Amino acid sequence: MVVVNDMSTTVESLVIPPTYDLPELTTIHEVDWVDHHDPTSIATTYFDTFDRQLARRGLTLGQECEGGHDRWTLSSVALRRRALVASGPVGNLPALESALGGVLGGRALIAKLALTTLRETSVAVDADGQPLATISIDRIAARLTAGHERRAWDLLAVDFLGCNDEGFAEHLRRTLIDRGALPSQDLERSAQMLGVESPRRPRKLAGLVHDFVVPQLDLLIINDVALRLGADSTHETRQAARRLLSVVRVMADLFEADAARQLTSELGWFAGILGAVTDCDARRKRLRNAMTSASVAAGHLAGRHVVAQELVVDREHALTQLHHAMRSDRYLTLLDMLASWRSATPYVEAAMKTKKRTVRRYLERAEVELEWRLAAVQDAPSEQTMHSARQSARRTRFIAELARPAIGRRASIVRSRAIEIQDRLGEHRDAVIAAELSSRLSVALDGDARELLISLAAQLEHDVTVSRERSLRILMPT
Repeated sequence: MVVVNDMSTTVESLVIPPTYDLPELTTIHEVDWVDHHDPTSIATTYFDTFDRQLARRGLTLGQECEGGHDRWTLSSVALRRRALVASGPVGNLPALESALGGVLGGRALIAKLALTTLRETSVAVDADGQPLATISIDRIAARLTAGHERRAWDLLAVDFLGCNDEGFAEHLRRTLIDRGALPSQDLERSAQMLGVESPRRPRKLAGLVHDFVVPQLDLLIINDVALRLGADSTHETRQAARRLLSVVRVMADLFEADAARQLTSELGWFAGILGAVTDCDARRKRLRNAMTSASVAAGHLAGRHVVAQELVVDREHALTQLHHAMRSDRYLTLLDMLASWRSATPYVEAAMKTKKRTVRRYLERAEVELEWRLAAVQDAPSEQTMHSARQSARRTRFIAELARPAIGRRASIVRSRAIEIQDRLGEHRDAVIAAELSSRLSVALDGDARELLISLAAQLEHDVTVSRERSLRILMPT
């Protein structure tokens, strides 16, 4: 069985000395008791291709054997996110092999590193019996399979199990650190032995851009696997593509021209295909809300079912197109391009000599474009001008997010305004595409489904008018 793991789980690793013992966790206010599990022995074998296709993409693939049960995990080292969990030998898992097809590029996997781990696990539990965090102490011995290099180290891993209590998380970190655990920004030692590439952070303005761009590259690469497994990560993947596109387009003179032009062209193509899926989600949400409203007659129940099925078919068609694109040579070339940008982003020399605060110039450039787009809406409000303004607001928002570490409050103000504009125009765009789909389906369907859609036409057009007026109020304040 292959499943996509919950990527919202936050796992943190800390370096510990061989003599490290877990402190008394019940001193933390939120922890009522601690469940200590018996130590377990885990054998892990890491795999990669001969030419390290996974390592250069920042990925590790390991098969763990614990208590007679095998499972596979693929992780993004920099993001500390696990994309999949699978049971059994890889040769008996066609779905796993298919999911890895893009990042492996048709190359065969070979064993690279063998680990033996003695794991001591404790679970911190609150007064209601809910687990707050799992804390594991791993005593690790490692051996490269194609050589004689051996290493041993100890590691403490904290899995917050989706807990969003920042106060508890910080208190737990402090308690562990006070006992002698040390946070580490370095790659895990197993990843180092595998030769996983950690992109070198450049200096000056390029370093600021690096901190924003590389996580988007990592997300696009690991979500390639998640999407192939059927994970609902199209929105997240599209956001990563848009963030990367915005930076490369607005800050184009920081990158080698040919490389930037090629990336924006191919990434724009892929973002458009992802957008066809996310547009389906927006249409489905709008139409479902309209069909379940009190104004819809109960006599249209059969029609609701037919329309709901058509919405499912609509999305499945868009997903089919997405997966077809992800099997194309063009997409595989894009994956290689993303890996190349991750390994060595093609900055021009000036980007590594210019001060970080000069990012203000690029933020102002994005703002100027946004104001120009908003002026076009004021002169001639239309679906086209409003959509262009929304795209410009989105770019401005992302550049503001990149700039915030360098210029602070100024970037935060710009970001807040851009989000407000984007949200208002997005609401209008969603209303428009829902009305367009309803109109198209009313022609294609018949019987009760057509009557239902005809009865919804006035409501959907009203939603378009209301959202348009709301958008124009914020764009053209009195």
